[in-house]
Amino acid sequence: MRVDSSHHAGRPRTKKMPIYAIDMGEGEGSPTYSATTASGVSPSWRFDAGGRDGVTCDIVVPTDRLPGEDLKFWFYYAPAAAGGAGNVLWGIDYVLYPDNMYHSGLGLNPARTIRLLPPETAPFGVVIKRSNTSVSIPGRDLDGVGQIQMQFIRPEDLAEDTDGRNMYLFKVVVEYLGSDQPRFD
Repeated sequence: MRVDSSHHAGRPRTKKMPIYAIDMGEGEGSPTYSATTASGVSPSWRFDAGGRDGVTCDIVVPTDRLPGEDLKFWFYYAPAAAGGAGNVLWGIDYVLYPDNMYHSGLGLNPARTIRLLPPETAPFGVVIKRSNTSVSIPGRDLDGVGQIQMQFIRPEDLAEDTDGRNMYLFKVVVEYLGSDQPRFD
């Protein structure tokens, strides 16, 4: 009996890669890290109302990402207090480093790209919510890229962010279409 193993090789699958608050560093503005948010629920970064705050991390473009596929970023957050009215705005601020340029150095201030989620209504209470939509880095921009310097931002200084409460950011989950078989480029 002959078995066809090619049927299962390289089948596309949705994959998720969480980036937890503990894996992020202070970026723009003055976000505050807490190892025990709300009596020990989970580590988080608190983004204060009234300005633009951001937290940073570096990520490697997953080697099993299918060429041309986007990286989607989902935000897991909660208001720091009950109440509030209006919308909250989240986004990404990033720099792409091609494989052949990262090691030779592009400097620390190359051109950056900012992409924002559509404004959404935050929960009334202090409860964790996943963003209604994701914000993406287009796949066509990622081919040949090895490293991404990220900043997850709350641009509360923009008119679209009208909630007025401080917000906790617990994690950001990166979602992408990948293969069962890793690539070794």
